[in-house]
Amino acid sequence: MKKLNKLEINSEKLMKNEELVTLRGGYGSGWVKCFIGSVACANNPVATCEGSGIGSARWFCNTYCPSWTNLVCAGG
Repeated sequence: MKKLNKLEINSEKLMKNEELVTLRGGYGSGWVKCFIGSVACANNPVATCEGSGIGSARWFCNTYCPSWTNLVCAGG
């Protein structure tokens, strides 16, 4: 734990960069829409359309629309 005068920073409680990117909705890189069949179940800005890590389109659909069958991602 670091001290800055009266301010104490607990490094165990700091958010990771990936969590911050997800929290703010990414870098404006893309927008994803998740579908179950032809019905949209969730949509949101995402950090990237590629991959499956935190902030990606697949991660978003897996988290907010677990039964998704298709996704459309434009941008990043």
